[in-house]
Amino acid sequence: MAEETLGAQVARFQAAQNKTRNTDYPAYLPTQNAIDRARTFAQSGMRRAKADLDKMQAARRKTREKPAPTIRTQSQPVPEPPAPSLPPANPSTAAPSEIA
Repeated sequence: MAEETLGAQVARFQAAQNKTRNTDYPAYLPTQNAIDRARTFAQSGMRRAKADLDKMQAARRKTREKPAPTIRTQSQPVPEPPAPSLPPANPSTAAPSEIA
């Protein structure tokens, strides 16, 4: 919008300035340079912000894929290992009263 407005004003203003000064020096150049610098600054800021956003989203995806390790505190009891299971009784070594 600034450039459109500047272009319309320059066309009118430049003709009057050139007649007054008897020169063809474009008086709008400082304004045009300021607009170009502002545009470049805004575009590079957007590019940096997009790169930062991409990094944060990639890190968030990684944490969702891998569950976070649980950290034990002193208040949490340490689970006991399961008791070993006994093998099934062998019928040849069992007492006669147990077989029937």
